[in-house]
Amino acid sequence: MLSTQLKKLADQNGWRINAEEESAYGDYNGYLFTAIEGKKFKGFLTSVAGISQEGLKALTKFLDEHHKSLRLRNFQLDDNFICIRQQESLIPLSVDKMEHLLAQISGLLDLYELPTDACAVCGEKAKTKGLYYGLLCHLHPECESRDLVDFINPPAEADDQMDEPPNDTAKKAQRPARPEQSAAAGLDAQSDSVTFDQPDSPDAAISEDQTDEPHDVSEQPGRAGDASEERSEADKARMSQKLDELALSMQAYKQDMTDALAGLCAIPSTKGTPGPNAPFGDETVKALDYFLKLGEKLGFRSCNLDNYAGYVEWGEGDKLIAVLCHLDVVPAGDGWKHDPWQAVVTPDRIIARGTSDDKGPAIASLYAMKALADSGFQPDCRVRLILGLDEESGMTCMKYYRQHADLPDAGFTADAGFPTIYAEKGVLWLKLAVPHGELAESRSLQLMSGKAGERPNMVPALCRLNWRHFSEAASGGYEDETVNYEGIPAHAAEPESGKNAIAIAMQDAADKLAQAHVSHPFVDLFQTYFKFETNGQSLGIQFEDESGESTVNAGVLAIDAEHSELLIDIRYPVTQDSQTIISQIEKDLLNYNGTVKIVDHMKPLYLPKDSNLVRILTDVYNTLTGDNSEPIAMGGGTYARTMPNIVAYGPGFDADESTAHQVDEAITFRSFLASAAIYREALKKLAEDIVQ
Repeated sequence: MLSTQLKKLADQNGWRINAEEESAYGDYNGYLFTAIEGKKFKGFLTSVAGISQEGLKALTKFLDEHHKSLRLRNFQLDDNFICIRQQESLIPLSVDKMEHLLAQISGLLDLYELPTDACAVCGEKAKTKGLYYGLLCHLHPECESRDLVDFINPPAEADDQMDEPPNDTAKKAQRPARPEQSAAAGLDAQSDSVTFDQPDSPDAAISEDQTDEPHDVSEQPGRAGDASEERSEADKARMSQKLDELALSMQAYKQDMTDALAGLCAIPSTKGTPGPNAPFGDETVKALDYFLKLGEKLGFRSCNLDNYAGYVEWGEGDKLIAVLCHLDVVPAGDGWKHDPWQAVVTPDRIIARGTSDDKGPAIASLYAMKALADSGFQPDCRVRLILGLDEESGMTCMKYYRQHADLPDAGFTADAGFPTIYAEKGVLWLKLAVPHGELAESRSLQLMSGKAGERPNMVPALCRLNWRHFSEAASGGYEDETVNYEGIPAHAAEPESGKNAIAIAMQDAADKLAQAHVSHPFVDLFQTYFKFETNGQSLGIQFEDESGESTVNAGVLAIDAEHSELLIDIRYPVTQDSQTIISQIEKDLLNYNGTVKIVDHMKPLYLPKDSNLVRILTDVYNTLTGDNSEPIAMGGGTYARTMPNIVAYGPGFDADESTAHQVDEAITFRSFLASAAIYREALKKLAEDIVQ
């Protein structure tokens, strides 16, 4: 009899129940899994036939390094299948934790280019699916009785192997070992397997708060775990002095960095209409070309990956450390004091769109490499600055990079804040559509249309509503009026730092309609569930854990005569289940006959605080700044989700005013230069560590 949790997992994902085998099986992100359970564990099996040896090594390395955060009891490789067992405590594993593991595994299989339709026996593409000894997989009908091509322990490729008989390259197919078969006697001695230390008795069972997984100790939304508020004035003064010293160490490059950033910001590299050799528009191509030429001028190698992405590189070796930045920017929006595409340089800062997100950090990273090279340091690995062109609109640039270039062994993305970001909230974009039906006729006032926002990840600065006033004195019996409502833009990860123009407009609309004794379904819905809230409380989706509190941003609005559409950006904590959020909003919209559509979804990111990468980067930051900060969590979504062995790291400091996605976006010279100094030392430390 399957547990309630596995049944729920199967139900939520459209999986089938195999009563005879007491298992569930189905598709997750394109890969086929079979789920089983035993005493205090849940097991998941999937075929790895067709995987490269590099990919298999990377997968097992990931499971080794993250067994605590994923709650793994062990994993086992046998007969082209991997079996991964999640440890349970007295509290059963939640569906969300099981799906987190499935997402990690399927994401890694995709990352290392394992075909989703590879036959479990031969590894070639197969259109048919079947149960191979009770395990769901792709399978050629003719392969069911054939010998197994072993992708886990392939034969050696030395020349003397060429004389061996062909059948020695295959392994006789046999039923893949199920976890419960080896539970009593340990793991099969004939299998490639790893077991992690586990408690021997129920009394010593792992409890929810003893694991390395996130739990409820939240401190701040957006930057949870940040202890900046607890610092004394003396500590702040000492850190300020340290930052000044770090900035001074990059002073020789200040003018060149300023000129380079001003030139890059002059290119309005918002996402445009795709064209020949320009998948994200012509301006993004110009920005990439500018940067690659700058890198070559500084003495580095460069590579353009078909105008999807590119990189600047230095050093030689098999190992690769990387910095990830993006050159695309969000639209400038309204309300700037100066031309957003012409950098304004003041004594303490540079003002232009992209200075802080993310062109400034890209230039800082480039000159960190330059300063390190000029110091005489020669890495025994490659140091690569990867440049994407679609971070603000889906990150498809990094998918293309993964398919066409080497993956990093370690590194960071310079697109957040210091110290190290070990967790990123899930990001969910939903389109809410509300039909108007038969609107009550009004003899005095009618809302005709409305429009606001450009991107869901921006707090809209302007909302425009078109009204119709009915009056016998007016020509034609009515008079039209357009009203503009101004807000304050901000990043959707911190919507409370802005002022939403849609909320302002809906408040005024509700007042006007009430005075006219009429209603409008979308205005009613907005005032019921949104208003000026930014945490989703009225929607019923307010959650909180150590990664922070839920945030909700009403980003893009379109109202016409027949219906209204609202595009919202939700940032949810790492322990929260996205389906719970969606189901609750669908329930909210029932009274308005509304619908909910998923536009985009990025699942949460979580790395243990004690992982080697997080530890090294945090130590570098604390050593250089004199700080004693712990790694933090945030609501922003970065390239760290798209690449293995990457976390977000800087360039923002606690004292910095966040201006990303805002009017008059800027980066201070101190942050610009000090972050470059930290990146210089971080790259050196990673380069030294990776070859040990």
